[in-house]
Amino acid sequence: MGESFENGQIIHKYKVLGKAGEGTFSEVLKAVHCHTNKRVAIKRMKQKFHSVQQVNALREVQALRRLNPHNHIIALKEIIFDRRAGTLSLVCELCEQNLYEMIRGRSRPLSEKVVSYLTFQLLTALDHMHRAGIFHRDIKPENVLVSENHLKLGDFGSCRSVHSKHPLTEYISTRWYRPPECLLTEGVYGWKMDIWAAGCVMYEVATLRPLFPGANELDQIHRIHTILGSPPDRLLNKFYKCRNRQIPWEFPIKDGIGIERGLSSVMSRHGVSLLKKLIKYDPDERISARQALRSEWCQLVQLTSQNLGGREGSKDSGVEIESHSVASNYDQKKKKDQKLNRSLATHPNNPKELHLPKFPRFKPRQNQVKPSQKKMTTQKLPSINNHSKQSKNDEDPPVYT
Repeated sequence: MGESFENGQIIHKYKVLGKAGEGTFSEVLKAVHCHTNKRVAIKRMKQKFHSVQQVNALREVQALRRLNPHNHIIALKEIIFDRRAGTLSLVCELCEQNLYEMIRGRSRPLSEKVVSYLTFQLLTALDHMHRAGIFHRDIKPENVLVSENHLKLGDFGSCRSVHSKHPLTEYISTRWYRPPECLLTEGVYGWKMDIWAAGCVMYEVATLRPLFPGANELDQIHRIHTILGSPPDRLLNKFYKCRNRQIPWEFPIKDGIGIERGLSSVMSRHGVSLLKKLIKYDPDERISARQALRSEWCQLVQLTSQNLGGREGSKDSGVEIESHSVASNYDQKKKKDQKLNRSLATHPNNPKELHLPKFPRFKPRQNQVKPSQKKMTTQKLPSINNHSKQSKNDEDPPVYT
């Protein structure tokens, strides 16, 4: 367990204002910069760290460095590593609230315009993240941060590479947002789990109630089957090969009441159509975040987003998820991004006519900073999937030791 902090205590150059939240592996503090008076969120890890290499090996650090800067990814400002105490703090931007806090206690649903705009931004973050070779594994309202209708995805402590080998950790993701492949198998799942969770979040923001609030894993599966119906034998047989042996493999046949039930008063048919594509039982049939952004529902958001005070999402890597160059250098893609954006404007709903550029692998950057240096250092991002990327024009967040 890490030490506790009281209001007014100083961490490096930040004054603690109070605790924002606490989880199993970390606590989040609200703080203010002692000189600029800018407010930040400090994620204080409970685990002890013994070297700069160990800090750089942390998946959350790798992911935030790779994904930043992006309009819909939480910004990592600094990394404070106290070598003597073994403590690690990630200094991030501070947002007003998370989605759960935003909808908690509301008696009337948000307008569909607001729901579609928030969903659009979440899908933009997922598209950028997946195409950079990372999936989140813990998408839920508490990890989606909002300030004045501007959304940012946070808490990358559970993220993994899209090329990670199976089996992965079984008990990942919060149960209510866990897809069937996570519930029914022993760690055989992939990046499509984020798409399922995004659909659950979309439904919850629209209706103010969770879609599948299971009390345990078996009840979770029961609730999914009640709404979507029992899966075909073909799909169950595919899951059975690597089944979760804690789950009884006898499921009563159900037709399913349909996900659109109760949505007609809060969502148009275009929104319901998109939700159905996100909440597909078979992960192979779920659309990607990029395909979801091309849906009619999301296309309308692009026309109305300025009225909601939103900002355009930043460009993505322009690389297919299946490509092994997903961790390539972003700097060399900027010119090709312009060509990609022109293609999207010409063919917004025709993926067959959209030709995404491919990029070669890049060699690791040389001249690593030695951990023995006592001064402030800027650390290179180690690759999550053994594909190192060169630094961007913007430097990586500094590591204070």
